[in-house]
Amino acid sequence: MSETVKTASHPFAKQNPQFRHAYCKGLILSILANKALPKATRMEQCAKALQQISANLAIKPSEGFDAYLQNIATTDIEQILSNLHNTLNDKVSPIAFLYEVTFLQPASFRTEAAFQEVWKSFAGALKLPANEITALWNACQTLANCQFPPLDISLLSWLCGACGISWAEITALFSGESDLKENITIMLAGGVPLELAWCPAGVFQMGSPANEAEREDDEQQHQVKISKGFWMGIYPVTQKQYSAVMGKNPSNYDGFDSHPVENVSWFDAKAFCKKALEGALNIPEGAQFDLPTEAQWEYACRAGTTTTFHFGNEFNGSQANCDGTRPYGTTQEGPNIDCTCNVGNYAPNAWGLYDMHGNVWEWCNDWYGAYDNGFVTDPQGAANGTQHSERGGSWRNAAKRCRAAIRRKSAPEDVYDNLGFRVILTNSK
Repeated sequence: MSETVKTASHPFAKQNPQFRHAYCKGLILSILANKALPKATRMEQCAKALQQISANLAIKPSEGFDAYLQNIATTDIEQILSNLHNTLNDKVSPIAFLYEVTFLQPASFRTEAAFQEVWKSFAGALKLPANEITALWNACQTLANCQFPPLDISLLSWLCGACGISWAEITALFSGESDLKENITIMLAGGVPLELAWCPAGVFQMGSPANEAEREDDEQQHQVKISKGFWMGIYPVTQKQYSAVMGKNPSNYDGFDSHPVENVSWFDAKAFCKKALEGALNIPEGAQFDLPTEAQWEYACRAGTTTTFHFGNEFNGSQANCDGTRPYGTTQEGPNIDCTCNVGNYAPNAWGLYDMHGNVWEWCNDWYGAYDNGFVTDPQGAANGTQHSERGGSWRNAAKRCRAAIRRKSAPEDVYDNLGFRVILTNSK
């Protein structure tokens, strides 16, 4: 496929507001995909495009595409496109637009002959050769067996890898978060630092696909929107941090400042979150600590990836602290140190978070329960229950029990020598 083509007018854009939305959004995604331009130039052009759309619709860029979709039915699409083309003098790759056109449609419509004709009309307007139209249609049709929201996870993942642009930068453009927040360090009581990484708002596939090996029955895959970004501790809370705030260290493997604290109940973890702000320094205005929801935890763990682990589909104790004698995705056995270890011993994920797989299980805020069906926003878990969720696996577990989608549950008063927690910091300002 040629890398760039001249944009063309699309007659169907006038007939369906979703097609109008798809075109303008696809245009911006295509700007990101134009690798002939430096990254800084592409980001600048995206900002200009968002400003131009906003000017035509009399809305603020921070309102994002939800407001755009609500207003577009009364907007002159040709004027928007003309202004965009004049502003950007743009040549675009067609694939982003074609994917958007597919994923914006209801699943029931995607299989109809009428939709195929509409889709081919769009592809034809982009002046693609017939063989490329057919190949792209087949690829989109395969993916269309699942219901995707307008902001599609696979397309964003493709853009991250293909365009050399970070997940945070891409999701910020479409989530309405105009400012990508920096990582921060909170100084706890006694001057003990707690480092946190920024996790931007976005959409992801939560749970495991049906063909993932060793998956369990409570991992039903569904799409989740995280509507607001948050900071997350780059490590599980350590023994030193817990002692500084709570004045005690309940850990079985005590005496190791940089090991994760364990033998803590859900109540203990919540108490830490409440007390940690006392005497702490460098706290953003209006911020507060809490435990992550299961959705926030898995979203942060995956950090834009769709593999079994954030580092791929194989795990044998070399990539994180688990029982490597029981590997996953490979027959090669790895190390088993048979206890907790210093946090940060292994490579972080794409967002700078360490120990998301193995070392210790991590308490989540939610009551454990079955996942909601379909596309959900900011799920909070079951309304009530007797056990809270835990994520991530531990040093004691086989690699399969450390997958990104794995879930465990315990009563809130339970303590184990392989169960700890990490915090998030949310800001209402």
